[in-house]
Amino acid sequence: MKFRKKPVVIEAIQTAGDKESIAALIRFFPQLRVYPAHFGIKTLEGAMESSTGDWLIKGIKGEFYFCKPDIFEETYEEDALARERLARALAKTSFGPNAAGSYLPMVDTLLRKMEEV
Repeated sequence: MKFRKKPVVIEAIQTAGDKESIAALIRFFPQLRVYPAHFGIKTLEGAMESSTGDWLIKGIKGEFYFCKPDIFEETYEEDALARERLARALAKTSFGPNAAGSYLPMVDTLLRKMEEV
């Protein structure tokens, strides 16, 4: 039989070797182990290692795992709807009843800042 993945939203960050990227990875997953040539995590299935460029994914139940870039690209796409939903939600708050489109720059800034936290 063939199966199709259910459309779910995940959080993910791509691994890189520079200090800022490593700091963002550690904020995303504080238990991350940083080695000279790879990153390491403990998962439900055991220890996993990744290379620079792999994606660290937080699954729908809070589990973490690595994914190779080519598989990630074939499997996932950016959740553009989340960005639009956030803009519409801001339009309904005390920020004012402006058109949701005017909040997209604010949403983009918030999403970038969320990656830093």
